[in-house]
Amino acid sequence: ASLSASCSAATSASNILSVSCTTSSPISSVQCSVDGETPQTCTLPYTRDVSTLTAGSHQISLSFIAVNGATTSSTQSFTVSAVQSLSCSSSQTSTQLTVSCTNAADLSNLRCSVDGEAPSSCMLPYTRDITGLQTG
Repeated sequence: ASLSASCSAATSASNILSVSCTTSSPISSVQCSVDGETPQTCTLPYTRDVSTLTAGSHQISLSFIAVNGATTSSTQSFTVSAVQSLSCSSSQTSTQLTVSCTNAADLSNLRCSVDGEAPSSCMLPYTRDITGLQTG
């Protein structure tokens, strides 16, 4: 019996790696390895925070074992973006939150969120009406 796998890898703006694969037969196990590290059992779709890796090109290798015993592997390239470190401070009144940051040279894709809401585009300093939010 033979096994084939087709995979794709992508990284988000926040350097979360996402890998999805389709295989020609049911899989009993998958092992994942980034940049030659020791392979670890993983599940698909596979996600991992790769922000601690150096900026640039990297590879993830996946090894598959099918229920029928067949094996195959796939290697995908992905890119880690440089993450800019910010130093931020906030001030608050009963109705308004203001956040200011230093080292904010190029934040053209900055997104802000309060209390787990969907992030939306914003600029610094970030000012937000907090009327109606729960205390805490």
